[in-house]
Amino acid sequence: GSGLNIDLQYSLGWQALGHELAVSRVRNKTLEKLDNITATEVYSHYLGIKMDENFFLNVIEFPLILKRDGITLLREPFNETAADGVRMVSDLFEGEKVRIAYADPENIVAETDKACQRTRDFAPEAIMIFSCAARKHFWSYFVNKEMEPFQRLADCSGFFSGGEIIRIGRKVIEQNVCLVAVGLREGEKKNLSNEEVHVDKSMLHGQLSILRRLATFARATTEELERANEKLREYAIMDELTKVYNRRELERKMVETLYHSVQDESEASFIMMDIDYFKKINDRYGHDIGDAVLRQVADILKKHVDNYHASEGDAVVGRFGGEEFILAFPGENISEAKKEAELMRKDIEEHEFPENIHVTASFGVTSINDEDRKYRDSMTISKRVDEALYRAKNDGRNCVRTSLN
Repeated sequence: GSGLNIDLQYSLGWQALGHELAVSRVRNKTLEKLDNITATEVYSHYLGIKMDENFFLNVIEFPLILKRDGITLLREPFNETAADGVRMVSDLFEGEKVRIAYADPENIVAETDKACQRTRDFAPEAIMIFSCAARKHFWSYFVNKEMEPFQRLADCSGFFSGGEIIRIGRKVIEQNVCLVAVGLREGEKKNLSNEEVHVDKSMLHGQLSILRRLATFARATTEELERANEKLREYAIMDELTKVYNRRELERKMVETLYHSVQDESEASFIMMDIDYFKKINDRYGHDIGDAVLRQVADILKKHVDNYHASEGDAVVGRFGGEEFILAFPGENISEAKKEAELMRKDIEEHEFPENIHVTASFGVTSINDEDRKYRDSMTISKRVDEALYRAKNDGRNCVRTSLN
């Protein structure tokens, strides 16, 4: 009836371990390959778990963790195995990035405590609890400790499951390794309790203490690995001097901009700029001053990209080579991009550079045309914007020129 109120809370608590792995091949919920390595080899390599009659019992506590639409999901291996891979309880899609997850007792308890508090604030008259069999396997004879706080709030019923269905906003989602508490109440809140309800943590100081410390170690080393990987990713895609994209990543971003323009049937423009007479700056003032000029020009270009981010979308800037830079502006036509280039040209000309050097730059501008969309070739874009820059150089430098064909 109209007086029925329902509240859903859930708890995960498993933590990501190691680095990301791409789902390379999955068929009918059978995960065959991660990073083009068979799924069974991945579990064997990282966890020493062999594909034998005990595979499911050994792997159940190590689901895969991923983000989908901003929501953290866990994906659990099923108790059947296949010759060509690992059967999963719920869906995975090729191209998704996953990591192996491990049970962190403290984090599980913390998440369940939060779910308990929110359920308490709902003032339920009855609670239905659905908890994954993997959690039961992990907690063993401590499993009821996780349920007790809910039982202090209202009469409970439920069961252990092999996949939990939850709703977040308008999305209906299949979770794994999840505890779900569904609070039920008729009418307005009655007998709202101020009592704090918590999972009994004494078990963390007893038999689970070693596992707790191992989880802390795993969390710390994983965070260190993530920081190191982030640094490596930065080195791989950024120009060390100017801190904008390097040529390799810039060319990839140009292809990406072209692809999205084709998919969305939208405009996109590209700007190529070159610092005028840069060799004379290096020859007269030395490479240290020349490097400072490059960095400050890059900062001016980044400012325009950042302003575009704030108002429009994902513009990018990268160092094409030497004193040349290319910028991509998705959503802009050639007229708008020309105005953007004029603003950058003016900012560079008016900027106070070291040694009071007067620095100017020339700009070439082009936009995606029908031929680019047909052949999806970013090389024709690079050639065309370079031709526009060449015209600017021939027309006396410190100016902006365009090319459409």
